[in-house]
Amino acid sequence: MVLLLGLAACSDRDAEMAFAVRPLKPGTLPTFPTVRAEGGPGTIVVRGRLEAPSPCQAVSGKVTADGAGVTVRVEAEPRGVACPDVISPFGYDATVSGLGRGRYRLRVVHAYPGTGWGERTVLDQEVPVH
Repeated sequence: MVLLLGLAACSDRDAEMAFAVRPLKPGTLPTFPTVRAEGGPGTIVVRGRLEAPSPCQAVSGKVTADGAGVTVRVEAEPRGVACPDVISPFGYDATVSGLGRGRYRLRVVHAYPGTGWGERTVLDQEVPVH
């Protein structure tokens, strides 16, 4: 499991994100929707599944927060090694912390720089944080 930290600053608070990724076996069906999110005390937890163009991808996450908006961006980039072109699933967990009480518009974006695949918003919903 890989753990990466992303930081985002906004006008009235600091949001941080712990991000963990794990390869899944091809053909593995998730036991949850492709991406789901829920709010908690000062946090938003995102659990997702990303399909990448090969198993040789570096998957990372970043968070940006601005007012009542939070965007989690998950990127899959080629590692620069020879690898078979076979669609490969990755699971990930992202915990955004440092949020104040309130309702946040959460967007989760999957992006594939350097692969020829387009970027897409996979979740856009309001999440309560208490």
